[in-house]
Amino acid sequence: MKKSFAILLAAAMLALSLVSCGAKTMNYMADDLTAYVTAGEYKNLTVTYPAVDAITDEDVNDHVVAHIADMGDDIETVTGRAAAMGDVVNISYVGTIDGEAFDGGSDDDCNLLLGSGSMIDGFEEGIVGMQLEETKTIDVTFPEDYGTEDLAGKAAKFEITLNTIYAESLFDDARKELEAAREEEIEAVKSQYAWTAVVNNANFVKYPESAVKKLADDLYAYYEMAYYQYIQYGLTLENLGITEEYCTETAQSTIKQELVLYSIVKANGYTVTDEEYNAKVTALAAEYGITEAEYTSTYSRQSTETKVYYEKVMADVLATATFVEE
Repeated sequence: MKKSFAILLAAAMLALSLVSCGAKTMNYMADDLTAYVTAGEYKNLTVTYPAVDAITDEDVNDHVVAHIADMGDDIETVTGRAAAMGDVVNISYVGTIDGEAFDGGSDDDCNLLLGSGSMIDGFEEGIVGMQLEETKTIDVTFPEDYGTEDLAGKAAKFEITLNTIYAESLFDDARKELEAAREEEIEAVKSQYAWTAVVNNANFVKYPESAVKKLADDLYAYYEMAYYQYIQYGLTLENLGITEEYCTETAQSTIKQELVLYSIVKANGYTVTDEEYNAKVTALAAEYGITEAEYTSTYSRQSTETKVYYEKVMADVLATATFVEE
């Protein structure tokens, strides 16, 4: 089974992106943080992270079949030879039982990996050896345990037309794309586990309760707005798994991580210049699809600086860490 850590990473970064957009209850750079946390070791860490499965031929095949329709008209195809096992082909087919077509038995634009076993026995084998634009009729029998009772055990005929044979380069390109995405995923996992180690190394004392309450209230209000379309039809946030307790726990996690981050920032002399702040505003406004004026009127300077500080600290964390795959 393939492992995906996108949700893990999203959860970690959530904590560094939910700083209240309105009035602040803490000024991390001005307030004394020692009552809540003192910085721990954050460089030269040894970080163990879970192994991530390598890209398999099955992954590549599934990706090719699933995304051919999105690749446009410039996909390289094969001419001058018959279809063979391992090819991805495009076919049209019409199935009949006792001369009558049946529901789900036809398709005008089916991309199929020959040898995948995704069709009933004999179907894919019947395409092997066909030439482009050739039409042939094959005889097959649905298995006795087929999911549709009306078809189970029935003999059928399929008239198949071979429209396209896709070139092997499609697989090579897909493998490169998937492997590049997997490398990004691995780097994200390393960052997640490294940051968790940094947080765990800090000496955390207690939460600033007023700040936790403010952020928890903001979160609850945010979810009320985000799920209004459900709430207006009678659902509650509790029905959706969002409780005041959940918001409080999320706020605690968020603020704990921010306190740890700023304890490192203050103890080690990190700074954010106006140029760095303005560059981040420009980048985030573009990412969110709003103007810089709209961004700065919505998000506090501290919330933006938090992101810059996080990037700076994590750059040093990752540059000095030793990573061990589990």
